[in-house]
Order: sequence, then C-alpha cells, then structure tokens
Amino acid sequence: MKKIVMIGMGIAAALAWNSVSAAPVAAKNDAKSVKKADSVATFHWMENYDAALAAAKKENKLILAVFSGSDWCPPCQMVARKVFSNKIFQDYVAKNFVALEVDFPRRKAQSVELQRQNNMLAKKFEVSAFPTIMILRPDGTKLDSKKGVMVGAKIIEPRAFVVWMEANHNIYNRQIRDGKKK
Repeated sequence: MKKIVMIGMGIAAALAWNSVSAAPVAAKNDAKSVKKADSVATFHWMENYDAALAAAKKENKLILAVFSGSDWCPPCQMVARKVFSNKIFQDYVAKNFVALEVDFPRRKAQSVELQRQNNMLAKKFEVSAFPTIMILRPDGTKLDSKKGVMVGAKIIEPRAFVVWMEANHNIYNRQIRDGKKK
C-alpha cells in the first residue's frame, strides 16, 4: 500500500511539474509578452528585422531568428507548443537574445512589407526547410543554425535548445573578447 501511495505521489508531482513548466504561448509582438515575476526581462517575438537588429545592438544581445510556417507546418507548430512556450526557454531567451519570428503562413494575413522582408531573409540566409532556427550576431551575420527540430522521432527538448543557444552565446562572447567579430 505504501508503494502505491508513493507511486501516486510521484505521478502527481510529475504532472504538476509539467503544468508549471509550460507557460502559455505568447501572442504577437507586445501582446505576445510573458512577464517574468523575478526579473524585468520579457519574452516576446519581434517581426521586424531592422527593429530586431537595433534592439540587439542596443541591448548587446544575439538574435534568435525562427523561420517558420506557423499555420501549415506540423514540426513548426510542435516546436512552438513544446519549446517556444516553455518557461525555461522563454526566460533564457528574454535574458540573452532578441527573438525574431520570420513566418511564412499560408492562411494568416501578412502585410506586403512583412512578406517581402521575410522572403529577403529566407533568401539571404539560404533557408530551405521549416523550421530553421538561427542565431545571428547583432550585426545580422549568422553565427549558427539548425534545420528542423527533431532528434530521431522526438522533438528537441527546451533544455537542449537552451544548451545550444548558451554554447553559441559563449562562442560569441569569446569572439568579442578576442576581437574577432562584433
């Protein structure tokens, strides 16, 4: 009986952890912000590339650029649900990156200007698959990228994304320290 109670408590704790660790998916731009209780850092997606570059330069941050088909690409939708809405991911990005969404929807309306910008960025960075996740320096040059979000049949976990982003953040900081790239 004691084992059954302990197992039940373990399952309840795991379920509670999962529900606490996933923050709600944020909405577009300012409405897409998720305020952190213990910090002034706020997670939100930007859509304007020039504004993201300006923010990255001003805040001395890298840019996390996500090329996505938000309303038609199942892997894009899955990574949005399982990774981008996760509090661990959002907190790390808010503190260390400027988040840029480069979306290619089929049903959702976009301005002609935004479509032109996103097409130009996809061409500039030779995006050939969705989702493609890139880390850009504040000057807009590519530091690293990932095509897709799967490892075998499983989606990459939020902590694995954070480890990848942190490794690139460290590389960039070493480049700055050594005077190689700004």
